Amino acid sequence: MRATVDLPLFLPLLESGACIVTPGKRLAREITESWVRHCESAGSVIATPSVTTVDSWLEQAWSRAVEAGRLPPSRLLTPQQDLAVWQQLIRSDLEERIGFSLTHPRAAAQRAQAAWNKLMMHDGAGLKDLWLAFQYDDDCQVFSEWARRYSARLSELGAVTRYGAYQQLLTLSVTERPTVGLFTVPDLPPLTRKALDHLTS
Repeated sequence: MRATVDLPLFLPLLESGACIVTPGKRLAREITESWVRHCESAGSVIATPSVTTVDSWLEQAWSRAVEAGRLPPSRLLTPQQDLAVWQQLIRSDLEERIGFSLTHPRAAAQRAQAAWNKLMMHDGAGLKDLWLAFQYDDDCQVFSEWARRYSARLSELGAVTRYGAYQQLLTLSVTERPTVGLFTVPDLPPLTRKALDHLTS
């Protein structure tokens, strides 16, 4: 398969050893493959390039900050573990509700997780009186109750999601800003962009 990467855009960063972050794994692989072919054609030694996804780079930055004691120790949940927390919470809530059931609780958990992630990505949790706006509709009330329980459950577990980790990264005072090449197609969610801008030059 022929790579679709315009390598000259990345050559100065790759040659200097700077990290390149991409929105997805496919582009990261294509940049790496193009770099290897470039080095082979030039007859030079192939240095392993630093190319990764934005989410991976930010999660590594979060892990390093936790290990250095700059952030509180927490368990970073994978998306699957996060979904399991939502499923458990919804199942428990359904057991408490008399006369109410869902035919597809897993699908409800997936939708609740997606809605929560959208709120986090767009800094919705920072809105003043956000949950008051959710009281005008029965479904919204249920979601706001699930969200409250979800936050409490994460605290009990000492866990954080990807977007919770990004919010924690924004609290760090940054003394060193590594140079990072960012290839963004499509645009990044606002929280991801904000965390990346906060940590890099």
